[in-house]
Amino acid sequence: MNRFEGMVAIVTGAASGIGQATADRLTREGAVVIGTDLTASATIRELDVTDEAAWIRTIEQVRAEHDRVDVLVNNAGTGGSQWYHELDVEEWDRVINVNQRGTYL
Repeated sequence: MNRFEGMVAIVTGAASGIGQATADRLTREGAVVIGTDLTASATIRELDVTDEAAWIRTIEQVRAEHDRVDVLVNNAGTGGSQWYHELDVEEWDRVINVNQRGTYL
């Protein structure tokens, strides 16, 4: 079944885990998938989801290449490197920026 045939999808956090599995599934179901993550590779575009200007550039590039965006999977996220009550303020801000600001943008 190709439920996403001809659709254009952006998947954040697509370099590994759930994001990679989601990008793979959308591809198998017919979508043109633009995978993004903090580090670019042959199949992944670089996108820091906390950077508004980077989001704008990414959306503009995808629309220039494909005329539209049909699906957005806001998958990028982080849990921090320690228990929340042990995080310092800088790490807390990073977690909040990725998980909340990144989704908002």
